[in-house]
Amino acid sequence: FANYCMSDIEVSPQDHTGDYEPPQLGYVQEANPFALLSHLFPCKVGGKPAWLVLEDLPFFEQLTCQLCNEQMAFLMQIYCPIDKREDCTFRGLFIFMCRSGACYQKTDDSSPFRIFRCQLPVNNKYFQDFDTNALLDEQEPNESIIRTLLKEDILPHPAKFNKLCNTCGCLGSNLCSGCG
Repeated sequence: FANYCMSDIEVSPQDHTGDYEPPQLGYVQEANPFALLSHLFPCKVGGKPAWLVLEDLPFFEQLTCQLCNEQMAFLMQIYCPIDKREDCTFRGLFIFMCRSGACYQKTDDSSPFRIFRCQLPVNNKYFQDFDTNALLDEQEPNESIIRTLLKEDILPHPAKFNKLCNTCGCLGSNLCSGCG
C-alpha cells in the first residue's frame, strides 16, 4: 500500500459572523509511513487505518459491503476534533468502500461506503498525558525512532489490544500465519 497524507488548505471567511467555520479543502501528497500512525492523529488516504480508539475496532462483518457482501477496502481517514467539546478532543472519521464497481451502479438505499466515527475525550486511556513532540524531540518521525518507541511499549498502538491483519490493519475473523 502507498501512504499518503492530506494537507489542509485554509479558506478564509468573507463577512461571516457568529460560529461560522470556513470549509477546509485538502490535497493528497506522499508521506512517510511512520508519520501516519495513530498517536500522530493523521488525515490519510489508503494504506492501513491509524485507529484512534485502539480497542473495539470494527469487526469483519461491519467491514462488509451491504450490497455484495464482499470485504470493503479502507479509503481514507479524516482527523476532525471538535475543539469546543471535551468529549471530542481526539476525533476521526474512517471511510471504507466496496471494491466492486457494480455496487456503485445500484440505486437502492444501501451504500457501497461505510463510515466509522472514533472519538475520545482529553482524558482517555490511550493518549492521556501523551506529548508526541516531546517523545520525538521535535524530530521528524522515522522508522528507527518509531520502532524503538513501539518496542518499548511507549507509543499507543492498536496491535497492543487486538490481533490485526498485517495487510489491511483491521480485525479479521481469519488470520494468516503472517498476522498470527
